[in-house]
Amino acid sequence: MKPKPYDHHSVGTKGRAELVEDVRDLGFTKEEAIGLVDEAFSIAIEALGRGENLKFSRFGRFEVQRQHERTGRNPQTGASLTLPARNTVAFRTAPALRAALTTALSPTETS
Repeated sequence: MKPKPYDHHSVGTKGRAELVEDVRDLGFTKEEAIGLVDEAFSIAIEALGRGENLKFSRFGRFEVQRQHERTGRNPQTGASLTLPARNTVAFRTAPALRAALTTALSPTETS
């Protein structure tokens, strides 16, 4: 049996290659699409690395949050250890995205 060709418009996980294909569908060449996608991610990474939050209307916010130093345990030995403070990124959905997700997925598809 021959495998079904991949359809980048199907529902599922969308990665970088699929984003590039979506940008190509807008009329860009493959090289231009790769450059646009890579540059957008580079800009976002640099901004978050500087501690800036990112907000995309109707999509959501990426917020840099500080996790303080805390005590943890090695699960294999049970020994206590200090976990250093670090920055993390949290995502908060916008109301428009929450509404789209609510209407797009039935209760049986969300579990």
